[in-house]
Amino acid sequence: MKASHICLALALSIGIAKADFTIFAGYQSGSDVDAHSLIDLDVLDADNAVSDDPKNFDGAYDAYSVGGNSVKGSGAIRTIQGFSTAAESKMVGEQMYEEYAAYYGAGDYGDMTVSAALQGTDIFEGMAEVVREEIGMKVMVYTVTAQYVMHEFEDAIGDCNIGTPEANADGVHAWDEGVAFFVGSLPGPTAADSSGKLFYALGDKRCQNYGTCATEDANGMLTVGTSSVNTRLIEAFNAGLVKLSGDAPDCDAAAEYIPVITSLMNIPLMQGMLRYAYKADPEGGAGGAKEQAEGYAFWYAIAPRLDTCDSAAAKRIADAMSITASPAVPGGFAAVLADAQSMYECLGITCEDVGGLINSEGTGYYPGMEACSATAESTSSAARVTGAAVALAALVAALL
Repeated sequence: MKASHICLALALSIGIAKADFTIFAGYQSGSDVDAHSLIDLDVLDADNAVSDDPKNFDGAYDAYSVGGNSVKGSGAIRTIQGFSTAAESKMVGEQMYEEYAAYYGAGDYGDMTVSAALQGTDIFEGMAEVVREEIGMKVMVYTVTAQYVMHEFEDAIGDCNIGTPEANADGVHAWDEGVAFFVGSLPGPTAADSSGKLFYALGDKRCQNYGTCATEDANGMLTVGTSSVNTRLIEAFNAGLVKLSGDAPDCDAAAEYIPVITSLMNIPLMQGMLRYAYKADPEGGAGGAKEQAEGYAFWYAIAPRLDTCDSAAAKRIADAMSITASPAVPGGFAAVLADAQSMYECLGITCEDVGGLINSEGTGYYPGMEACSATAESTSSAARVTGAAVALAALVAALL
């Protein structure tokens, strides 16, 4: 039985999984967060606006800053922009916020970039529309919304610590909110038809590029089905909820899932950054402004974590992924890959987690972008267990 099924069965057995609360891609919520999950419709509206011909950047900015789909209990409209502009008032003392605010020099660093990209101001003044689109949309989801996801998990632990042993409704609700902002409304209970518009969708996109999905395709590559990272994240979400729930919530045990979740979320960000480092490099995929912008957006979402691990290597990667670099990726994708791999352990990820960048024929890997385990390790794919998975397995075992 999969760990996600074990966690859900445990939740059902102790009565925390309520039939009238929504299941998000396999996560059984313990409270009503349907309205929160509708934030993904704002992303969809913004995406549709920039997909118009001509691109409707004003419409995209309205979807981001005004919203209209996700309503708070007070009746006010929840916005993605608000996730960033309110960060300093809500997130001081939280690890991700402190790390990112220090690196970028502002508490609303995410909004500063998204707003400038969508409005064509600051460094984006005069830049190609495709650059503004890719950076605005990706930073909106993979940085701004992702930071708020982690804030909700941190908030859940805080609520648990100040709650009563018999009732941790606030902690459960905050944890549910984090998952709702991670998955969104579009994937549904099983994500069978759509992986949506939020961070959850990223894992399933990148697994098709890196062979880290659940099922083999006709070429024997793991490019079909749910990503390994999403499977493990849903397991961690469910298991964390179990610890927060019931008559005797265990706040410290629930808190142990936060670094596991953080490490797992590093995986698709790293895959994205490395993919577009290759695709933008004139000696690699020889792409153009679009690929360079995508690489920058993924780098932006993980850069502070890289800097925490190794500031010198992080600086070299930052220079290579710069949106203004000409030619793109100075120093080459291979140098970016080598520096990135040197930080995998610090980031809590492994070569197997990231995989290799599959070529356009789907039969192997692009030269120089092979999975590092192909040469560094001989462990079979069936026996691979990542560092994050080991930690998660230990935590799940504690529930049995």
